[in-house]
Amino acid sequence: MKTSMQLRSRARAGRREIEESILGLLEDNPDGLTNNQIAKGLWLRTEDLDGKNQNWLTQPLLWRLMSRGFVRKEGHIYIAEKED
Repeated sequence: MKTSMQLRSRARAGRREIEESILGLLEDNPDGLTNNQIAKGLWLRTEDLDGKNQNWLTQPLLWRLMSRGFVRKEGHIYIAEKED
């Protein structure tokens, strides 16, 4: 059985993988994408039972990437920040 430390480590590694995939997708689409397009493009689209709240997996990761300066948002579009 895995320890809670091992499980947290695996979860962090998974988060990094998804974040890197989001950045790669945005870099391949320089005009940007919506959260829904990102979730669909990575096969991570989710919705609740009512069909109202969607893509809760990708949205917080986009916010995290924005707070770290890797992504910016213009309207509903997320755009990868260019590296210097």
